[in-house]
Amino acid sequence: MGLLTQLYGDIADGLAGVETPFQEKYHNDPCGFASDILGLDLWDRQRDILNSVRDHKYTAVQAAIGTGKTYSAADVALWFLNTRPHSKVVVTAAPPERQIRDLLFAEIRMAHKRAIQSGVPLVGGTPHTMRIIADDNWWVQGFTIPTTGTPEERIAKFHGQHAAGGVLVIADEAHGIPPEIFEAFDNIISGEGCKILLLSNPLAPSGPFWAATRDHDYNTITISAFEHPNVETGRNIIPGAIDRTTTQRRIEKWTRPLSPLDGRKNPLVITVPWTGEERVVINPVFCYKVLGEFPWEAERALVPLAAIHQAKMNWQILMEEYDNDLPIDLLPEPICGLDVAEFGADSNCFCARFGRALPPMLRWQGMEIPATAHRAAHLVREVGGRRINIDGIAVGAAVAPLLRKEEIDGEPIRAIGVKVSWSPTRDAEEFQFYRLRDQLGWLVRLWMLNTDTAIYADEDLEADMLAFEYQETRSGLRISTKNQVRGKLMGRSPDGFESLMMTFYTGGEKGRSGRGVETMMISRGPRQGRKFWGVLR
Repeated sequence: MGLLTQLYGDIADGLAGVETPFQEKYHNDPCGFASDILGLDLWDRQRDILNSVRDHKYTAVQAAIGTGKTYSAADVALWFLNTRPHSKVVVTAAPPERQIRDLLFAEIRMAHKRAIQSGVPLVGGTPHTMRIIADDNWWVQGFTIPTTGTPEERIAKFHGQHAAGGVLVIADEAHGIPPEIFEAFDNIISGEGCKILLLSNPLAPSGPFWAATRDHDYNTITISAFEHPNVETGRNIIPGAIDRTTTQRRIEKWTRPLSPLDGRKNPLVITVPWTGEERVVINPVFCYKVLGEFPWEAERALVPLAAIHQAKMNWQILMEEYDNDLPIDLLPEPICGLDVAEFGADSNCFCARFGRALPPMLRWQGMEIPATAHRAAHLVREVGGRRINIDGIAVGAAVAPLLRKEEIDGEPIRAIGVKVSWSPTRDAEEFQFYRLRDQLGWLVRLWMLNTDTAIYADEDLEADMLAFEYQETRSGLRISTKNQVRGKLMGRSPDGFESLMMTFYTGGEKGRSGRGVETMMISRGPRQGRKFWGVLR
């Protein structure tokens, strides 16, 4: 009897509920299944993920970016489906839907198709966009997590997923999955033979995924970029994965050389494997992007990590809702901000904030004042704005007068030179602030704490936000000085954050009194309706 004939016979037996010789062989050998059936060559840590799912009911994977965790999850899904008759694999991920459709389930489809094309008749035949079905009670299927409705309604979407052969839940980007869905997961995997695999970059030390990695029931696997074959060897062994060049750039950007004085400060010190150099981590972004570890968060961080990641996820949802075309007509008129480059290495940074939505910022080099003003005027017209606030200290003081000579629809652009050294405005509600700069920075914090705020994923802006702290002093609340932040950013100016701060000033150039800043309301309730109404207010 030929191998294919035997495999087809095995699958027929499997449909009848009988475990076949094929399934017996690979039931406890997921790595053998990946190698022999899917034709994959996994690296050590990927094999650890597969074996953990075999050996444990609960597995959590916290991994650096680009290390292949999603690829491994696809292998696990097909192994479980094909070695357990009448089993179900529930695949989900944090919103938006593309996280499942175009990432995790795309890997499942590709691995399944490769096996079929090589003549191996896997369960389910030709895969659909988000499902592979052998019969009504034997399948792998992608489930999106609703972004609207009550927690009870969200949980209900996952009800009834039980199977005689066991259920495997795979949750990718698990950091963004709400707590009530974790409750639904617990209900699904209550039976014998059921398992759960959580995977995520360890973005913030809070939430259900972080709690799972600290739970003794979970076998937690941590994957650092330093362990990946591409980084370890300096060669592109696995195309498309993290490489040494990218990792070295991140080392230079988010760490600094160890100093003799650092021993007193108890810093986070890493050793670069290929040089042996010891360096101090100065930005928490390095922890989750390179080390696969949850980042620390300063006790008085101005913008919490969780708020940054929520806002980035909201942007993805917004873009999916509108097919990657920002609905300018539905958004409030933008307020624009401009931070003007002070030194040769700095960038000019233009920001247009549409209520609670922040599209990509635009940065450019060059310190020619007329050219900077002309380009900023063009950008204000392009986004449909009428007002732009410019950091009016140092070289920025010359930009606002030139911008006022530019017109939109026959009217001069309202260009305001803002001196952040001014006293704060009188309508400060929560604190007494030391300077206007401190008040504007605090307004960025409040804006980011709105659960409806949506920002484009900007690595530099994220690093800027994480570099700022605040403290309460006798003279008022203060945020980190520019020089303090430059030290954390390896000499780079926080141009993105400072241009965003500009968008919260609403007064005039003499604005030392009256209503000179935007008043913030914090929304923490569930969104209602299908559209992303919080952003479109």
